[in-house]
Amino acid sequence: MSLYKHRLFCLCLAWLVPAASHASNEALTIGFFPYTAQSKLLAHQKKLTDYLQQKLQRKLAVQVADNMAGFINNMAAGRYDIIFTPPHVARHSEARLGFQRIGMTTHTIKAVYVVHRDSTIKTLNDLRDKTIVMASPLALLTQDTKAQLRKQGLIDQRSVSIKTASSHENAIYSVLLHEADAAVTGIKLWNNYDETHKKHLKVLAYGDPLPGMMLMGNQRLKPDLITRLQAYLLEFGNSTQGKDYIFQGFKPVDDQTMRQLDPYIAVFH
Repeated sequence: MSLYKHRLFCLCLAWLVPAASHASNEALTIGFFPYTAQSKLLAHQKKLTDYLQQKLQRKLAVQVADNMAGFINNMAAGRYDIIFTPPHVARHSEARLGFQRIGMTTHTIKAVYVVHRDSTIKTLNDLRDKTIVMASPLALLTQDTKAQLRKQGLIDQRSVSIKTASSHENAIYSVLLHEADAAVTGIKLWNNYDETHKKHLKVLAYGDPLPGMMLMGNQRLKPDLITRLQAYLLEFGNSTQGKDYIFQGFKPVDDQTMRQLDPYIAVFH
């Protein structure tokens, strides 16, 4: 073999080796959708990531994007091997990026309408001519809330003023500071909200239950690894780490659930 061909052959091997090692023993990157402050999120998810590392005998490199747009961009760029994300983003990742289903939480997502404790607002109809704050228009809860308000005739007639907050948690702050009449947040966040602030607020109404958070695997992950991850998630709820997991346990993702999410992914076009 000539020196040139030998160097070319070695260069080709240099490109092939990382791909092979990634499939067997390199760290897997898991990207968490930034559903709350990073410190809280990492505390919520430590038991899950520790459990998966133990089961896989493989390190997980945890990444948390700064915001929703950053997460979706990273996902589209292939920077995550596994994602933990709201269900409509999971559906988007499957339909448009080829991500594979791993599992979904048994916890369900639900909107909570919150007003100040001294508010005179009693029902959703009382929101006419009021200001309501919610997270990004891309968020599942925001889309679902707008659909509910539209059914109430509160959006098409422009009788409600909608403001956007940087997160579901910051939406609540707007009510605490009397910068808005109502806010929409998630039930899990509300149930775990700081009692120091919560005592100044009250629940106006709840939205309909929606599918839980989902784990999805990049299309580059081999089928046997996806199968193992699926099995590990189903066992997680009975493990030591999974006993008091904030999102309860996990179950398989079925076709009906994914089809239910199709109306919510148009925002990603």
